Amino acid sequence: MATENSTSEQKSKKKLFKKLSRKRLIFILLSVFVLLMLSGFGVIKASDNPAFCSTLCHNMEPMYDSYEHSNLLANAHKKKDVVCHDCHQDSLAKKSSEGVKYVTGDYEDPMKTREFSKSMCLKCHDYEKVKAKTNFKDSNPHDSHNGQLDCNKCHRMHEPSKVYCANCHEFSWMEKLPDSFSSKK
Repeated sequence: MATENSTSEQKSKKKLFKKLSRKRLIFILLSVFVLLMLSGFGVIKASDNPAFCSTLCHNMEPMYDSYEHSNLLANAHKKKDVVCHDCHQDSLAKKSSEGVKYVTGDYEDPMKTREFSKSMCLKCHDYEKVKAKTNFKDSNPHDSHNGQLDCNKCHRMHEPSKVYCANCHEFSWMEKLPDSFSSKK
């Protein structure tokens, strides 16, 4: 009896596909494809808003909070109308992969800190102007005896920045640093 039911179900499925003309089947498949593509583009466009990622992914909340409500560099960039995608310029494939990892639970929490190259920072910041602005009486952190260091040696976006020079030196300008630095020394 069970085999009779499964056989009749298979026959009814075959009849359904036979009833659909080839044109209708192609139309349905194309419609589904277009709908999926439009949804994907909608998600990509929505992700331009910094709040989008923290709304969907709880592990993004600390980054969004530092961008929105902190004394850290992420918030300083927000005040200059810099959005996340201005620095986080991941490919569509990487974004899709991260989305799949989140949905399947295959992600790190808390997330690893990303370190950007100096060239990323220099897309917006003029190094010579920064160097001129930090030419203090006793030293210049941007004209170091260690050469030109990567910006992330000191500067952090979503966590307190640290003074690399303070590993060996103590300069008077360290006491006057903004609150975004974890230690004035």
